[in-house]
Amino acid sequence: MPNLLTNEEIQALVQKAAILTTTGGQLSPKQASDFVNLMTDQTTVLQQMRVISDIETSYDVDGLEFGDPVIRAPGETLTSDGGDPRDPDMPRLRLTPVKFQADVNLSYDFIRKNVSKENAEQEINAAIAKRIGMDIVNLVFNGDTSLANDTAQNKALRIIDGLIKQVKADAQVNDFVVGASPTYVGANSEFGKALSTIPKQYRDNREALIHFCSVDTMDDYEDEIADRPTAAADNVLFGTNKISMHKRVKIAAPFGFPDNKILSSVASNFVVGFGRNMKMYRQEQHRKQQVELTIVGDIDCGFVFDRAIAFGEQA
Repeated sequence: MPNLLTNEEIQALVQKAAILTTTGGQLSPKQASDFVNLMTDQTTVLQQMRVISDIETSYDVDGLEFGDPVIRAPGETLTSDGGDPRDPDMPRLRLTPVKFQADVNLSYDFIRKNVSKENAEQEINAAIAKRIGMDIVNLVFNGDTSLANDTAQNKALRIIDGLIKQVKADAQVNDFVVGASPTYVGANSEFGKALSTIPKQYRDNREALIHFCSVDTMDDYEDEIADRPTAAADNVLFGTNKISMHKRVKIAAPFGFPDNKILSSVASNFVVGFGRNMKMYRQEQHRKQQVELTIVGDIDCGFVFDRAIAFGEQA
């Protein structure tokens, strides 16, 4: 049972909580970066991707690991037109974050029941970062600027075009078809299809790859494993360790990821960027017994190299 806070202690805490700022307004670059780091720490999927903070207006991400070979024999001759036959061709992603706003209400009752006196500031900050992180993940994968502005979900997703919309629009992405009755174990499994679709030079290092899928897909995968007479099946049914790999490739189920789709690549190929101009405002509503927080930031996302991506969906 936590050591419960009184209303007076909650108000004092709100006044000094580092992430809320004393007067509200522009955060310093370090405070903005600290918030992004905390949000990443609270959000497992973001930990699997490349996250960049402190972007002033735009930021170029170089795909050093995806370029053409960079070595050659010394003194190699030029081509007939005077050009260098091995000018390195390294892909680059430009991130240009756009504004988003997060509105968070923290009731005194929530703070009282979920926050301890000993670590109050850290626990409040972590709760805020975790909630916003969930919505950020949903936006990064499912964002679509063409959505109608008619529901809370659509308003959350129409800020930027997310990774799924971006890969579907890119003709160089390696597409495959998820079966009408998908299977996830065996030679013709959907994860196997994704892996074989990625060019060989990018799947040599299995530890660097990742499959993104829905939580329903994860459940189906675990159900198939549970049907097999193995120790792994017993662990799925009775153990506490989750299944998180397929052929040494990590599997993650981001919040809100749609069913019957799989997005796979080198994990560092997927990038999320945050601007440095972050603002946070606080209003204490004593009659409502809650604190209203408004957080304004900037976000963009994308991928560096399309040909290192496999994307599957049902026909």
